Amino acid sequence: MSDQPSATPVEPAQCVFVVEDESLVAMGLQRILSREMKAEVHLFATAEAALAELERLRPDLVLMDIKLGAGMDGLAASREIMERRPCPVIVTTAFTDDKYLQEAVQSHVFGYLVKPIVARQLLSVMALARSRFAEFQRLREENETLRDALETRKLVEKAKGVLMQKKGLTEQQAYDVMRAQSQKQSRPMRDVAGSILGAADFL
Repeated sequence: MSDQPSATPVEPAQCVFVVEDESLVAMGLQRILSREMKAEVHLFATAEAALAELERLRPDLVLMDIKLGAGMDGLAASREIMERRPCPVIVTTAFTDDKYLQEAVQSHVFGYLVKPIVARQLLSVMALARSRFAEFQRLREENETLRDALETRKLVEKAKGVLMQKKGLTEQQAYDVMRAQSQKQSRPMRDVAGSILGAADFL
């Protein structure tokens, strides 16, 4: 592994996991990351060991060998990381088989490195992976916002229907009643709608 200094700008990462069962490769990666990024690097020989420290150390980025000597493979571990505590995961491998690349994409990893790894290549892929992850997070938050908005709209429509049926109000009158409660009580419309639906039998 070459550890020639690189001019590639990389945003410093506070904590990086290197999951690699070849000690020389792991130490080479640690040397590059410590020098170029001033990162706090944690080395793990197995996926299980890295996952055990996931919540405690909260890595900003993970370098994961696909083929580990024992236990869980790197792709399975990457999927678990994305489920438990998402962060940019870059997989490393000595193989160039398209099968591994396809599996890596399906595992939601954000970068792919083929050994032997050189410093310039490593830092470039890390910068790209962090950018991709930021975009992934942004899109996920947008989707969650849209889901919340849709759910709120459904609840409001149901609550309006209850008021129209129980109180003999028009749709606009029912909406105005809910909006007035929301403003008076400083509560979101979703909460007001939920309260109306919960008390529907008593209206």
